[in-house]
Amino acid sequence: MQISTLYNNYLSKLYTDKPSLKQISYIEQIETIWKDGFGASHMIAKHLGGIGYDSQLIIANCQSAQLQWLKENSNIKSLPSDWQNEVTRLQVENFKPDILYLLDSVAFDSRFINSLSYRPKLVIGWRTASIPEGTDWTAFDLILSFHKLIRERALLMGVKATEHFYPGFPEWILPLINDVQPSTDVVFCGSWYSVHKRRNTYWEQVAENASDTLKGFSLRFFLLNPENCLPEIIVRYNQGNRYGIDMHRVLRIGRINLNAGGDVFNGKSSSDLSMGDSINMRLFEATGSGTFLLTEFHENLYQYFKPGQEIETFCNGEELIDKIRFYLANPSIREKIAKRGQEKCLTKHSMKQRAMAFNKIITKYLE
Repeated sequence: MQISTLYNNYLSKLYTDKPSLKQISYIEQIETIWKDGFGASHMIAKHLGGIGYDSQLIIANCQSAQLQWLKENSNIKSLPSDWQNEVTRLQVENFKPDILYLLDSVAFDSRFINSLSYRPKLVIGWRTASIPEGTDWTAFDLILSFHKLIRERALLMGVKATEHFYPGFPEWILPLINDVQPSTDVVFCGSWYSVHKRRNTYWEQVAENASDTLKGFSLRFFLLNPENCLPEIIVRYNQGNRYGIDMHRVLRIGRINLNAGGDVFNGKSSSDLSMGDSINMRLFEATGSGTFLLTEFHENLYQYFKPGQEIETFCNGEELIDKIRFYLANPSIREKIAKRGQEKCLTKHSMKQRAMAFNKIITKYLE
């Protein structure tokens, strides 16, 4: 059983856009969310059925779906006050999975695990973001992360073991986006938080150069901005956030897709747990979608793609602008790199491949 949480504003928009969604069965609601593609590069449970697993996916903070599950599976017809934890606990105890995978290992930390009436054979958590003060991972058998320093921190927090793991590209999305043609020179789809100082500085430089009357280029940001802290020059190019299939379609409109890592902090500590190890979902979402990716350089990128051949990289703001201009002026080189990047992503980093890797980890620790 995989327990996930999704952005609340995404779920609110989905149910607003599809008002009849609340009226259908629990399974149909979860399937609709799944097919909408948000977070699909993490939804490993949906890919394990083909290799022998009886798996379930829970969206723990989806109020409508959780209420529908209660109606279908219990005598309780209204949500309790602590419904996110209580309904999820009932779902776990109803299914009694051997393997419990908590994608949100902060909202569902050891306190949730210890509240269960039984102990799964293997309890796995995932984390690549900041670790809030007070998080308890002592009940976890295993923490997965692509950040080395987070894995090291997890062991200090009492986790029994850690493994390197990363998301993949859901191949089923391709037929839904292949009709989209590039129409904008430079695109970034993601979030803007004040803690992402380095990345935000890069994007401000990009916006300033896009505004150049002689050497400018077309630019579109698609930003989630919960803090309402966008500089004026970023606001000028921001089209608003996109999710799921819409996000993948937005990636396809960019001749160049930008990427840079965020900062990942440990509680009150100022040490960045992502340093030198900063990959993210966008690395696979962009390449899998068939677009050219220009990403911030980190040594560990070589584990996934070959810079200069399958993706392109930059080390500072000046190099970022120089490479934007070079690859806009050389479309044939850009398109060859994008094609090789997609081929690598689909053969080495697809969700099918990630499911096999996940299975190997489970097998190792069950033994």
